[in-house]
Amino acid sequence: MVAWLFSSVALATSGTANIPVEQLLELHDKEPETPRAPVAGVLDQLTLSGRLLDDALEVQVAASVSILEGEGWTQVPLLDVGPRVALVDVPSLEGAWLAVVDGTLTLVANKAATHSFQFELSVVPRRAGARRDARLQVRPATAAAMTLDFDPSLVKLLSSEGASGRALRPRAGAFEVAWRSTGAPADQVRMERPVIEPQVQRAHSSVVSTLEGTWLVRTRYELRFEGQRELTLSWPADHVLQRVYVNGAPVVVSEANDAVTLAVSPARSGGNEGSVELVLAGEREGYLLQGTLDLELPRSSWPVSEWSCDTHLPEVFNYAWKGGSMQQAEGGESPTFAFTMPTPGKATRWRQELVFGTPPSLRIGYTVDLEGSYFRPYNEFAGR
Repeated sequence: MVAWLFSSVALATSGTANIPVEQLLELHDKEPETPRAPVAGVLDQLTLSGRLLDDALEVQVAASVSILEGEGWTQVPLLDVGPRVALVDVPSLEGAWLAVVDGTLTLVANKAATHSFQFELSVVPRRAGARRDARLQVRPATAAAMTLDFDPSLVKLLSSEGASGRALRPRAGAFEVAWRSTGAPADQVRMERPVIEPQVQRAHSSVVSTLEGTWLVRTRYELRFEGQRELTLSWPADHVLQRVYVNGAPVVVSEANDAVTLAVSPARSGGNEGSVELVLAGEREGYLLQGTLDLELPRSSWPVSEWSCDTHLPEVFNYAWKGGSMQQAEGGESPTFAFTMPTPGKATRWRQELVFGTPPSLRIGYTVDLEGSYFRPYNEFAGR
């Protein structure tokens, strides 16, 4: 019986079968399927260089991400951002994008490739007297490490989870650093360099008005300061805040009726310059045949060294200065706004120096421009 069974199997394996030619060609030409990658993307490396300041931990990040799956979109989370972690400088990548997704800085791509890039961020520590505690949550990486740099005369490193001297490893997915601000002797501070008081080196406003009474006001503040500071900006009650930009990047602010307070840091790590831009919109009554326009610009809590303003008003009127703190000035270069928009109408430059507390004001009178538009004086001798 067993012998018969083995002989039957042998006959079955050595037999033949007839199939249509079309199916045979399909089987012959079919390529084996490439197995899918076990993971769509990998955070290969996070190398962080931190600098301890009195009121901030400034970090330069070098990251490497590999996208293994080339079909569909892949997201690879890098690190968490939030109220105490602010991105300072984020690069543009070729074939990939950096975006904040649910509070996490994430690389998004749809093609298999390896992306290496750098960016900067600032961590605001929790304060308890002279003690500072900073925490940066990162996502799992094949290799992650942070090195610390600080001035021992100004900062004393107290403790850091996973730290060995000035080299740190993440613990429970986060870098944690504690330090104490020792401060420097007053005479040493004076000898090294003077303290930079926060100020607006230059403010520039661009005002566009339509005949129907719509006003759009963009104001860019070029700042000079150290560390992280707070800047409060306020505006007239008949204007509504549309957008806010800090160092050229859009910022979402909570509901603001006529004022907003922003936490600002220098645009570059270790630098002392930054920028803030406001975009306001307002509605007023339309123009008459003649009248006056009262313009009040947003107020800054920091002193302003120089404030210029370009008004772009309807072409059908002539305009003249009637009052206010700003005076008409020669035209000059205008800064590049983060929020771009057309500026139709007659352009006039106004200017004021040394603005403290009270915002600049301007009253402009207008009358209908009749020249060449509505009538031509009669000349009985014309054509003779």
